[in-house]
Amino acid sequence: MLSLFIPTLTKFWSVFLVLWLTACLLVAGTHNEHENIVKDFFKGNGSSTHTNNWAVLVCSSRYWFNYRHMANALGMYRTVKRLGIPDSNIILMLADDAACNSRNKFPASVYANPGRHLDLYGSNIEVDYRGYEVTVENFLRVLTGRLPESVPRSKRLLSDSNSNIFVYMTGHGGSEFLKFQDNEEISAHDIADAFEQMWQGGRYNEIFFMIDTCQANTMYSKFYSPNILATGSSLEGENSYSHENDNDIGVSVIDSYTHYVLEYMEGVNKTSRLTMGDLFMSYNVPKIGSHPGIRSDLFSRPLGGGEVLHSYGIGNGWRHPGEWAGREQERYKKGSEALITDFFGGVVGVDVEEEGTSDADNLEESLDQSKTTQPSKAGRNSDIKAATYSGSAEKPGASGTRWKEFRAWASFLIVGLLVGVVWTRRSTLWHPFGFRITRTVAIDPCSKNNCLRINIQPFLTESDSRIAVIVCKQESAHSPFQQSCKLTPLVQNRILSFLSASMAKFFFGSLLALSTLAVSLAEGNLVYPAYGGVPVADAGSVDFNNSLTNTDSIVSTAQIVDQKGGAAGDVIPLPPPPVTLTAIDGEIVNVPVDSLVTNQTQSSPTKRSVNDYVQIFKGTGTGPYDRDGSIEGTAYLTFTVLDNSTYNVDACLKFCDNVEQCVFANLYYEFNNPGLDSGGSNLKCAVYADVHNATEKLNRGGQQLAPPPAGLTYIQQSTGWAAKSLVEPKTPDGFELVFGPTNGANNAPGYMGFAFIDRYDVQACADLCNTRGADSQGGNCQYFNIWRALVNGVPTTYTCSMYFLVADESTAVNFGQGNLAVTESRGYRRKSVIPDGGFEGFNCGTNITAPFCFTPGYSAWKGISPATGHLDASIFDYAPYARTGHGVALLGSAFGEDDFPGTLSPASSLDTEAGKTYTLQFFHSSAFSGAEGEADAFIEVHWNDAVIATIKPGFSGWTFYSFNVVAQGNDVLQFHGGKAPSYDFLDDVSLFLTVG
Repeated sequence: MLSLFIPTLTKFWSVFLVLWLTACLLVAGTHNEHENIVKDFFKGNGSSTHTNNWAVLVCSSRYWFNYRHMANALGMYRTVKRLGIPDSNIILMLADDAACNSRNKFPASVYANPGRHLDLYGSNIEVDYRGYEVTVENFLRVLTGRLPESVPRSKRLLSDSNSNIFVYMTGHGGSEFLKFQDNEEISAHDIADAFEQMWQGGRYNEIFFMIDTCQANTMYSKFYSPNILATGSSLEGENSYSHENDNDIGVSVIDSYTHYVLEYMEGVNKTSRLTMGDLFMSYNVPKIGSHPGIRSDLFSRPLGGGEVLHSYGIGNGWRHPGEWAGREQERYKKGSEALITDFFGGVVGVDVEEEGTSDADNLEESLDQSKTTQPSKAGRNSDIKAATYSGSAEKPGASGTRWKEFRAWASFLIVGLLVGVVWTRRSTLWHPFGFRITRTVAIDPCSKNNCLRINIQPFLTESDSRIAVIVCKQESAHSPFQQSCKLTPLVQNRILSFLSASMAKFFFGSLLALSTLAVSLAEGNLVYPAYGGVPVADAGSVDFNNSLTNTDSIVSTAQIVDQKGGAAGDVIPLPPPPVTLTAIDGEIVNVPVDSLVTNQTQSSPTKRSVNDYVQIFKGTGTGPYDRDGSIEGTAYLTFTVLDNSTYNVDACLKFCDNVEQCVFANLYYEFNNPGLDSGGSNLKCAVYADVHNATEKLNRGGQQLAPPPAGLTYIQQSTGWAAKSLVEPKTPDGFELVFGPTNGANNAPGYMGFAFIDRYDVQACADLCNTRGADSQGGNCQYFNIWRALVNGVPTTYTCSMYFLVADESTAVNFGQGNLAVTESRGYRRKSVIPDGGFEGFNCGTNITAPFCFTPGYSAWKGISPATGHLDASIFDYAPYARTGHGVALLGSAFGEDDFPGTLSPASSLDTEAGKTYTLQFFHSSAFSGAEGEADAFIEVHWNDAVIATIKPGFSGWTFYSFNVVAQGNDVLQFHGGKAPSYDFLDDVSLFLTVG
């Protein structure tokens, strides 16, 4: 019976297949008719002949204090998306990421108003070019389409001759140039030539160019290509100003011109008929604070706005020579008015082909032409001729399109058959369900030394097709690699003998796929950590390659900060003033460092004798016409007045010897200073924490301190004396010296920011590191690099760069830029009491290509499981599970055999100092089993048997935690948690001495 039934069944399926293919072809033909109806409906509704819109939005500024430029670009990004331009048609270039800056009080957010009602960054932003990718070269390549083949489509401007493009730029600029990251400039000629290349290459229909920068209107003065409309925020020689500050953020949050443009755009929707003229009429000079301009002489269509626009802004203060290039031609332009949505929104109108043509025909024709000729400029703005049809008559040429649809379906069927033939002829190793792919269906409860694993997998050859159950007895509970397995047939080819071997492959492979899907749905598709299971959600191993030292910001800030000081006045300021913070992350400040620290450590002066000094420069004489100058330099400490009966160098050097950090003394006479004269001495001894030379004699007197006819102050016989060696700084408590001194600063990952201090003070830099706020990705500051900058040989700044990753001398490769040289560079790291907090000390061996192994403990850490549990706390050498490196700790049964919590602790008690406060920090992830599986995830932090914190994160990626603890000496730290299938991973555990 079965042999009689099989042919009938085969015929039935053949008839079914033919009917199915016929139905598909009919549906494909109907689809074209429906498309024609839609095209007829939308035909002619657009005000422009373009068929697609693009936006290129550029913020060219780096550094935190340029927050507003990023907000400008993101505000435009939000507007064009709201009005219908999809992310696929937006190229967003941000030179910096203020949202993730460590100084941002509202992480992952950017706001454009002090009320912070709208987050411009949000969760739905796609940045195409970020950080150092934002260069003049990349911007021009995006416009002209001359990008390497490796650049993905998402980072390309895939425009054509029917594209309207909105180009917006913001940053710092001047007359006919715009800065990119304070490192390079793009000129008005560069942009003009790029637009001409775009026109010649058929890459746009119309361009609307908008720029917000100082002297912005000069940036479009060199344009010469057709169909470009341009506007800017300010005239030549005029600044463009910020709108308002946010006291919590600490910087200006948006520029004035962009603010008022965006404010107007909030009243525009996707179907708005407002024109570009209406937008320009909204410009209000008194509010904006500068004179915006427009240029329309290259633009062929009228701007709209009627006669009101021709008076351009009467009543709004918008009247100034050069504000509108092309105003006179505006009255004579014909055609449809330029709508705002022609550039800011999605396309409402669609192209309708002329009679007898189709999309495919036009595409093939345009491709052929593009290979042989340049696109013609003639007629680029002519109206598209639309074909008309009546009733339900078929559009001419539709039958040709239907034939193309039939060819497409036929090709699909032929290719599918060929793939099927090749597939069934290949070896089993190529089989789509894989000879070696296994699926864990069940894991029986295991004892300590007897574990049973059951897998289903295909076991298919050309002669024997079957599905087998593989029973594996694990020889060791701690080594999932040593197994003895037995193959037990489940289904054999003899049961369905009428199937060929190749058909059997297909049948049983499909059966396996369906069974795997069923098991996945039933069990949540979870493969336990001991079997190398892939987390349901990637917790995200962290890549810090984009967090390198921002040397550009440091150098640019060094060019504007002034740390020079000298012995002004006549009141002796003893003791020396505290170390002062003069800049932080590019912002100029003036804050004593000790105001940030509650218990600052002070060191004792280093005792020297007069013979330990050498004269650096000599002074003038004391004749009636001799004039000299005193030092105005960095690292000024204090001064005193000496008995001027003799020029007492020894007394001055002894004074320096008793002032902490002093390495240089400047001794000189200051005359016509009433305060000094009344005291009986005018011999000043000014001391510094750095060495200076005669080129820094910048204080030449000249002050009128006494009423006329008394003369102006003047200086004589100014000499300089320096210690033969600089003071070797004391290593701060809780830190250790990594390298130095050298003449190279770190350029390393894990960068958090920098500070300038007014002298070379290692302790002050350590205090800044200790009090630096934690980075959301990297945690607390664990390392700092302090170095001195010499500009043309003169001490200029003292930089303290901070990092959440420990660096070393191998990355001290920044030797300076231009006339700025790095000197006296030292690196210090915080000492962690916990040994091997990153679990990197455990590994599978050096000869293993892809390590995967685990253990309940090793020399640095130990895992403890309950009496009836098994491997509920373990350490893995497996990079995909780790946050950094390859080591990571796990709480929860690695084999999924129980739901008991495990306990993890350092292998020995901690070498702490009783009474001291320490900072415990670590990173935790519970993203292995998915939202439902991780519902019971928890961690208890135990300090000397006391629970100091309980964390119940649920489903969560790598998250930073930090707690302060007071040491008793030989303290015990434990992490208790995990409840399989809720798994808790720990990495990068540290315990630092808390200072400040």
